[in-house]
Amino acid sequence: MSMPGRAKRPSRIYRSLQRILAATAMVVGLLVVPVVTADAAVGPDLTPTRITFDGSSLRVGNAIYFDSGVSNLGDAWTGVFNIKWLVDGAEVGAYGSHNGVPAGTRVVDGNSQFSWSFNRGCHDVEFLVDADNHVSESVEYNNKGYVNVCVD
Repeated sequence: MSMPGRAKRPSRIYRSLQRILAATAMVVGLLVVPVVTADAAVGPDLTPTRITFDGSSLRVGNAIYFDSGVSNLGDAWTGVFNIKWLVDGAEVGAYGSHNGVPAGTRVVDGNSQFSWSFNRGCHDVEFLVDADNHVSESVEYNNKGYVNVCVD
């Protein structure tokens, strides 16, 4: 029973619960980590475009011309970087410099063409952008394009 004009004093259990909740809120506050979504890229993000070639000329001894481009899915310009083509996982001397790519753009007329004459069989052709990892990117694992070709 409370007396008029006098505030009721919280019980000891109530005060203990308040302290526990306050301590819990402090601990939970320390554990809160900002959520970063996949489309919240910070910095450049280089990735090759689809590799194209003329499949009608896939014959032993014919030079096959491959082409790709470079997309920057990030929000910052890249600066100059290197590209490299590989055949069956081996370097084939197709390595060079590529001009920087502005944020949010695709360049299809840069240094991203390659030709090769194959032996009979199926072969893997890869195009690597930022081959030497000189550009600090928001996503580093998407720098390789790949196509498999079979030659008669």
